[in-house]
Amino acid sequence: SYYNPKVWKYSVPFGTVQEVGTFWGTDRGTAFLDGSDILYLGGYNPAAGGAYDRNIYRYSTVADSYHAVATLPEGLTRARYAWDTFSRVVYFFGGWIGGQPTDHVYRWSTATDTVEPLAVKLPGAKYEMGVAWRSLEGAAYLFGGNVLGDNGRNVMRFDPAVNVTRLDTLMA
Repeated sequence: SYYNPKVWKYSVPFGTVQEVGTFWGTDRGTAFLDGSDILYLGGYNPAAGGAYDRNIYRYSTVADSYHAVATLPEGLTRARYAWDTFSRVVYFFGGWIGGQPTDHVYRWSTATDTVEPLAVKLPGAKYEMGVAWRSLEGAAYLFGGNVLGDNGRNVMRFDPAVNVTRLDTLMA
């Protein structure tokens, strides 16, 4: 297995790649932008005996440095997210916990850097779904995903105030 714990920075104007640091858990985590910072959730470290990371990190592209900003209740990898920029809340869906897919949904408040598991669950354990946040509705749409023993071709709608609803099945 291949594991590269390096942080690389690509400069668009100059077309150069530069190593800027070393990072734990860079395999199978989830990354997204927040202004000029990059937020990174969880990950898997095969070099550390297959440990799952419980942290959410903020990487400053200006300072070329990172630090943990929040902690998940358990190590998580392969989760997907929806970023509600209006409420400054990130929702994480599914993923792997302890080597098994999960149906968990988490809410992370970037204002307070707190993470909480929600009572609502996905209809089944899934990982690596396609997720899109629709700001006008305040809801996320979840597409497909990998599952054990299921085709994973479902479309679901997540409304934080209501629940997760299965909408349709994608074509084969």
